[in-house]
This record gives sequence, C-alpha cells and structure tokens, in this order.
Amino acid sequence: MIKKKWDNDCQWWSNEKLCKKKFDYTPNKGLDFIAKKEGKSIIGETKFLTDFGGHQNAQFNDAINVFKSGAKNCEFIAIMDGVVYIQRGKLYNSLLNENKNYSIFSALILDQFLKEFKWKKIYY
Repeated sequence: MIKKKWDNDCQWWSNEKLCKKKFDYTPNKGLDFIAKKEGKSIIGETKFLTDFGGHQNAQFNDAINVFKSGAKNCEFIAIMDGVVYIQRGKLYNSLLNENKNYSIFSALILDQFLKEFKWKKIYY
C-alpha cells in the first residue's frame, strides 16, 4: 500500500484493493483520492476538464459516478477543475442543478475541505 503523511491527522492512500475490501467499492477502476481523518474515510475522483463536449462529458460523468458507486462507510467527493466552472457551460449547470447535493469542488480548496471535514452519513 502506498502511504504518505499529509499532515498531523490526515493520511493519503492510493490503492484500489483497499477500496474494494474496506468500502465495498465495486467499479472496475481505481480511485484517485482516498483520505482518512480522525478514523473517517473519504474517497473520490479527480478530473481536469480542458474543453466541452464528447470525451470531457464522459470524464465529468466518470467523476460523478463515485457518488453512485454503492461504496459503504465512507464520504464521497469529486475534485474537478477546468471548464466545468465556466458559467455558460452544460457542466456548470449540472453542478448547480442535478449534482448540487454532492461534494464537488476545485483542488484549490481541498486543504480547506479536509481541515473542516466533519463526518456525516449520507445515503446516495
């Protein structure tokens, strides 16, 4: 298992087998983000979208699918950057509407999210 210290109470892990075993995560792909803070686990996908359309929409949906993965005993996040925040775009509207209840944010605020993270049980 790859493991490196992040700060005093967060650890960074990256291991697909860990997710399948510990969280019952079933998609056939690894996760981009796994953290543990104060005994609570956070899993997520990261995407940097550089353009609109086709492949980028698929990448966006790939990140959103972490919320629908059926994994247990963890909190889900999607870390997205790029064109997803351009206000005229379809992806931006999706963030504001059908995906507004998910924890989706820029990598620029990841550190703040982890510092303020409080465990809440949400059923997706």
